[in-house]
Amino acid sequence: MRLRRQDAAGIACTTGGVAIFLAVLPPAPEGTAIPAVRQWLPVLVAIASAVVLLAEIGRRSLATMRTALYATGAALTFALLDGLTKSVGGRFRTDGFGALGHWELYAVVLVGVIALVLSQSSYQAGSLAISLPLIDGLEPVGAVLIGVAVFGILDRSPLAQA
Repeated sequence: MRLRRQDAAGIACTTGGVAIFLAVLPPAPEGTAIPAVRQWLPVLVAIASAVVLLAEIGRRSLATMRTALYATGAALTFALLDGLTKSVGGRFRTDGFGALGHWELYAVVLVGVIALVLSQSSYQAGSLAISLPLIDGLEPVGAVLIGVAVFGILDRSPLAQA
C-alpha cells in the first residue's frame, strides 16, 4: 500500500501540531512535589468513568465509531499513564526502593495494560487513519491537563508568576 498525499499531510499535521504544542510548554521545575492521593482522586475517577463509558458505547457501535471511541479511551489512559509515570519517577528519586510501597507504581502497571488493550482494540476495530491521530493528538493534551490538575505545573511556570 502506497502512502497517499492526504495521508502524508495528515501525518505532518498531527506530528507538527504535537511538536509545536510540546515546544511552547514550560519545563517542569526541579523538585516538583509528589501529589497526594486526594489530588489524584478526581482525575482518576473522571478518567476511569470516561474510559468505561467510551468502551461500553464503542462495544455497541459500528466499526468507524468504535475505532474513534476506543482510540479516545486509549488516549485518555495513556495521558493518565504519563502522569502516573511522572509521579513514580518522583517517588523513586525521593524514596528509592521505598517507592515499591506506594500505589502509583502498581497503578502504572494496571493503567499501562488497559491503555495497551484499548489502543490495540482501536487499531483492530478500523482504520489507523482514525485511531492514530486521535491517540497521538489527545494524549499530550490530556497529559498536560493532568499535569496542571494534579501537579500544578503551570502554577509554577514563569508565565503564571508574571
